Amino acid sequence: PANYNILLDDEGRFTFQADCNRGSGSYTVEADGQISLMPGPMTLMACPEGSLGDVFVQQLSDAAIYFFQNGDLLMDIKFDSGAMRFAAQPSALAGTSWVVTVYNNGREAAVGPLPETELTAAFDAEGRVSGLAGCNSYTASFTTTPDGGISIGPVASTRKFCSAPEGIMDQETAFLAALASAATYQVRGDMLEMRTADDAIAVMFVKAE
Repeated sequence: PANYNILLDDEGRFTFQADCNRGSGSYTVEADGQISLMPGPMTLMACPEGSLGDVFVQQLSDAAIYFFQNGDLLMDIKFDSGAMRFAAQPSALAGTSWVVTVYNNGREAAVGPLPETELTAAFDAEGRVSGLAGCNSYTASFTTTPDGGISIGPVASTRKFCSAPEGIMDQETAFLAALASAATYQVRGDMLEMRTADDAIAVMFVKAE
């Protein structure tokens, strides 16, 4: 179950994990409990034998009615084909704030932020992460799994241009890409480490004071 999850935001978008693949989409709901989910782009990794990823995505597409029962979210599937049940998964990151110490620059190197710049990330209980990317502020949705998986994105940022210090805009682009590439996370004391699906360093943080 930890490999099959969904995060719905309040703006009609959702992200999901279908076994070893991750994707996003849009959804609509009606006052009478009708729901329509439209999965969009997703990764195309080959999941292990026995994976139900394709079934999971198809059932999301076929969801018709939603309701809550004992704190769980249930979605009835069209044509009386059963229901999907989701249990809320509070994230260990919820309510925490961090400062970046190292990020992957996209050229197979883990580097520190430029002098006089600060890269930050704050995770809330509603599944949003936001912070400073050096020049602009950014926000994105995130989901986590009990086994340490994480999915971040899509990332949206403001559009200010900064000229100093030299390289700040390149740093911003690389940092946001590194953040979106995170597939696993681990909190060790005052340190947070995120790694890619290939186990390369994505971003490393220290807890904000």
